[in-house]
Amino acid sequence: MDFATNYFIMDRINIVHVLREQQTLGAHTDIIVFEPQVVTTFRWTHPGARPMGNSTPASIQCPECCCLRSTSPKSKETDSSVLQCSECRWNKTYKLPEGFSWCHGENPNNGLERGAWTKRVEKIVAEESGMSDGKMEVS
Repeated sequence: MDFATNYFIMDRINIVHVLREQQTLGAHTDIIVFEPQVVTTFRWTHPGARPMGNSTPASIQCPECCCLRSTSPKSKETDSSVLQCSECRWNKTYKLPEGFSWCHGENPNNGLERGAWTKRVEKIVAEESGMSDGKMEVS
């Protein structure tokens, strides 16, 4: 519980600026901001550790030859990232998850060692019939 309490931020006007310095937190979890009728999910990305925001064991061990720390990013694209093994040449392309866009207009393949953040905004649309079983709509 202490970990969550240490990173609880309330009423921050623009959390994107705070997140730029929080890559250590982003390496472990997504950040979710709850506002009235809007839920925003922030996801940290890094070309080798979390390609396009996707968690992958391949950043530590090649799934094909099982060599440790043999995979590295091999792509400079803005919409995809490729991990490739230096031992067996296994590779996999990762795409940005659906609904996510770049914060600050940057991407993790731009040479930043600290990675970059993406976000997905979901609007909660309450039905007008009595009880509100809110539906979420990605925008």
